Amino acid sequence: MPHCAFATGNEDGMVLFLEDLSDAVPGDALTRADEAEVAAVLRAAATVHGTFSERAGSLDLEPAFVMDPAAATERGRRDLRRFLARYGDRIPSGARGVFEALVFDSGRLFTDPLPDASTLVHADLHLDNVFLRDGAAILLDWQSFGRGPGPLEAARFLALALRSSDRPVADRRLFSGYTEALAAAGGPRLDEATRERWRVRGLLQAVWQTAVWMGSADPFRYSGREGAFVTQLVDDPTVLELLEAEGGADLLERL
Repeated sequence: MPHCAFATGNEDGMVLFLEDLSDAVPGDALTRADEAEVAAVLRAAATVHGTFSERAGSLDLEPAFVMDPAAATERGRRDLRRFLARYGDRIPSGARGVFEALVFDSGRLFTDPLPDASTLVHADLHLDNVFLRDGAAILLDWQSFGRGPGPLEAARFLALALRSSDRPVADRRLFSGYTEALAAAGGPRLDEATRERWRVRGLLQAVWQTAVWMGSADPFRYSGREGAFVTQLVDDPTVLELLEAEGGADLLERL
């Protein structure tokens, strides 16, 4: 988070004096980030997650990353079908199997919770909400913050942020680094099996959320940068190729 030098406010408004970020480089969710940049964001997130992990129970915040399984299943039936109808011929067969399996069973992404890892989460962590400077990341736009699993937030971010030809090896390396930083900051220490389940769940949730949005959005309504986001998942097949490399529909058995 940016350093806050001074803050004051009343019923009419608030004044904040934050550190100067003019020499920092903004992230870009369209072009994604390299491994070092993603690692910096994950370290910043781990510091927040670990610092607040022991106080999670006392945080009176809205839960993040929660969805009723029945509602998720209904949305999958409607919007994943549209997604596949529009873009199915541009999706590698292994990745397409993931979406086809989730058409009737999207609710499984939001059930069978893993061991509790609740903490303060940003809840809208993506590269457009990040500045990078001197090997460190500054996380911005905290208006959606809430309480949720830190490892899930990290895994969801990682899934859509990394630009690398070395996936999924790089994903595992980065997520392992995140969990080590999480423990060092006071958070839970995750065993290898639990760590991998969080990574897979975050990957699938992030891709599902993007796909159902693409299925519901009218691609002819948007242009420019907004239009690029509508079709990013198929225009830049990095994430779809990751799904295929991870085993396609077999990923669902690793939740």
